[in-house]
Amino acid sequence: MRKVLINHVLLIISVLTVMSCHRVVIVVDEVPENTPPGEVIYFASNLNKWDPGDERYQLELNTDSTWQISLPSGFGEIEYKFTRGGWLSVETDRCGKDIDNRTFLIQKDDTIHHRIESWHDQFPLKCEGVVLILDQIPENTPPDADIYFVSSMRDWWIYDKNYLMKRNAEGLYELRIPRRTGEDIEFKFNRGPWSTVEVDEEGNDIENRHMTIGNADTLYFKIERWKDRR
Repeated sequence: MRKVLINHVLLIISVLTVMSCHRVVIVVDEVPENTPPGEVIYFASNLNKWDPGDERYQLELNTDSTWQISLPSGFGEIEYKFTRGGWLSVETDRCGKDIDNRTFLIQKDDTIHHRIESWHDQFPLKCEGVVLILDQIPENTPPDADIYFVSSMRDWWIYDKNYLMKRNAEGLYELRIPRRTGEDIEFKFNRGPWSTVEVDEEGNDIENRHMTIGNADTLYFKIERWKDRR
């Protein structure tokens, strides 16, 4: 009886050992073309308390331009995303929109392949666009002014070079933004800091503008006045 019990215990230990030794290799086969050269990709997950720049979970760049990391042995469900070291540079969908956490269940040795579509801090390259045009700006706008589109879709970043408007052939400021159809976006125009934000004709602060992206290819806007220009 004792021998049977010992054998049973050894069998359980053996099974648990096998289960706990599953190893998973994470491979990124493709990254966006505008991924800054020389930067590192990290695996942020519930394994490391969602640290977006944990050096222990840094992917290695292979000679064939793929990236990979071998995860520690274990079993269970893993939730994760890829970053370039911080949450401002986390992966997104092809139009720059946040994605749900990726998941997989460690049940056996496996290799899981991925493709990163875009980064939060880079302008999406493979998304249809909508053109925004300023067809009227204040007369006292500095001739060399930088005008930015500052919005909820970009976490209200200022000085975001990806959303700096450019002069078109007619001399009007324009910008192409990703066509995130159906999404309600809050936004304002400014020339950099919030002290230069657009205001109403009397110089009073205005509510955030709202825009729901639909099927229109071009949208026109008018700026009444700048907060710092009387």
